[in-house]
Amino acid sequence: MNNIFVINSARFVVFILLQVFVFNYVSLGFLGGAICYPCIIFVLMLPMHTNRLVLLTISFVFGLLLDMFGNTGGAQAAACLVLAYARPLILVSSFGISYEHQNLKFNDVDLKEIIIYVLLSCLLYHLVLFSLEVFNFSHFLFILKQSLFSTVFTSVSVLIYFGLTQSKKI
Repeated sequence: MNNIFVINSARFVVFILLQVFVFNYVSLGFLGGAICYPCIIFVLMLPMHTNRLVLLTISFVFGLLLDMFGNTGGAQAAACLVLAYARPLILVSSFGISYEHQNLKFNDVDLKEIIIYVLLSCLLYHLVLFSLEVFNFSHFLFILKQSLFSTVFTSVSVLIYFGLTQSKKI
């Protein structure tokens, strides 16, 4: 219990600092200005058995801190909150029976399932984030383009993180 708390607390701080001081300044111009948000790794890697209310609260505080440092007016908090709320559905969609029986470990699943989990999570996060940042549906194609390109950029960085920190399967 204490080990899990320490690891997640360290992830909380590290991903906020990385997002604020490094990734907020990284943009790929050739991908339409895609922005990388690897901070969502924190929400994706929270323990599966976390109480729903605790998960939502931690995700909201995480997003709120990103908003405060990034001056994004609540869009990050809303995107993190929506991601945390939809996380059980995304887990069931990605991992199926492994998640339902509460025996899911990222070290034991196929790469295909992890890619689906990361892509669905990133797409949802970016759609919410850019919809709230632009907040004008006459720019629907811009929102869609930014969401898709940023999803690709973020997904690659998240998968690299999983590959570096998880077992030999990835």
